[in-house]
Amino acid sequence: MNLLSGSWWALPPGGFINGLAGFGTALMSLGVWLQLMPPWQAVAVVAAMSAASGVQSLWLIGRGLEPGMKNLKNFFTAV
Repeated sequence: MNLLSGSWWALPPGGFINGLAGFGTALMSLGVWLQLMPPWQAVAVVAAMSAASGVQSLWLIGRGLEPGMKNLKNFFTAV
């Protein structure tokens, strides 16, 4: 049995919340970028930066989980 098989239900809400946070960040930054460049260029910059920050967060989360994987079994089986 997979250790994380009972946590599948948390993935869609977590992804949705992460998407809302990224959308809000993009809207706030567009207010600045639209003052400096045309709309088509501002949207391209915001989309590229969102993709770059997503890749960065995947790398950081993966690196942060690695040391804790040894103790993950204790977390799920604690009494």
